[in-house]
Amino acid sequence: MPNQLDLFESLNPNTPYREIELNQENLEALLGSQYLQRVFWVELWNKLDDFALCVYPRGYNFYEYLFIKDSILVDEDEWTSDENMYSPAFIPVDWELDEDPVWVTITREERTNDGRFKINEEVGSEEPWLAQASPNLNFKETLKWDVLQLDKKIELFRLLKFGLEQDDSDLSEASEHFLGCMARHPDTPIEVIQSLKELNNKLIKDCLR
Repeated sequence: MPNQLDLFESLNPNTPYREIELNQENLEALLGSQYLQRVFWVELWNKLDDFALCVYPRGYNFYEYLFIKDSILVDEDEWTSDENMYSPAFIPVDWELDEDPVWVTITREERTNDGRFKINEEVGSEEPWLAQASPNLNFKETLKWDVLQLDKKIELFRLLKFGLEQDDSDLSEASEHFLGCMARHPDTPIEVIQSLKELNNKLIKDCLR
C-alpha cells in the first residue's frame, strides 16, 4: 500500500492494481497534480456537447484561471459576473509568463496596449482580453478514465469520497466537483454510479440525472 500517492503507479491503466491509502496527503497530491482536470475535463470536452474549457479573468490583475463551462456543474452567469468567485478546481494561468499547462491550448487575443484590459469603444467600457481554451491535441495522455480498470476507478472514487467528508472547505469542494465530473462521465461504470447515488449530494445527484 503506497504511503504517498504515485499517480502513474496507482491510476495508470497499464500498471497493476494498488490500494490507495485514504489520507489528506494523498488527496492533496491528487488535487495538485492536474490529473483530475486532464482525465475529466478533457474527456468530458470530447464527449459532451454542453461542456467546454474556459479561461476566466479575475479583476484588474494579470491572472487568469482555467476552469470549465457546463450546464450542470457550473452556473456560468455566477462565475462570470462575480470577480470574487473561486473554485479550488481552478488552474491559475498567466498570459504574461506563458506557463499554460502542456495538456491544454489557450489562444488569446493580441494585445494592443500595455494593460490587462482594453477599451470597448462601442460601449465605452473595459472588457477583459478574450481567451479560448481547448485540449492540446499533440499531448499524449496516458492516464484515461474511459479505459481505467473498474477497481482503480473505485479507488479514485474512495479517495474523492474521503475528500468530500473533510472539514477543509477547499478539499471538500474540489472533491465534490470531480465527483460531479465522474457522475457526468458517460464511461463511469454502474458500480461507481451506485456509490455516487449513495453520497446523497445535491450537485452529484443533478449530474447523475
